[in-house]
Amino acid sequence: MSKELQEALAEIINLTVQGKDFILDQAPDVIQQLLAWEFTIGLIGFVSGILLTLAYYPWTKIILKMRKKDEAWDFAFIGHSFITLTILLIVYNTQWIQILIAPKVFLLEYAVNLIG
Repeated sequence: MSKELQEALAEIINLTVQGKDFILDQAPDVIQQLLAWEFTIGLIGFVSGILLTLAYYPWTKIILKMRKKDEAWDFAFIGHSFITLTILLIVYNTQWIQILIAPKVFLLEYAVNLIG
């Protein structure tokens, strides 16, 4: 029985070492892909916010021409809500700048968020 336990323990240790080698070989590629993914997602959100903000002004002029003046207050409330949301979309999608300037800091913060 002792010999079987030693063989099983040796197999577990061997598999652990092989797993460690695999992780160490793949870690740089995984980190690079993570940075590329987070950068792309952040940049898409940022550019979407910019484009929505730029599209707001011509859209407002067209709608105001079509509507009557007494309904303008409702449209103004909706428009201000829309512009506020797009500005928030721009402000909160700036992590791509952090990835571009300080990728190690981003990775440390990402790891901290995963742990706790």
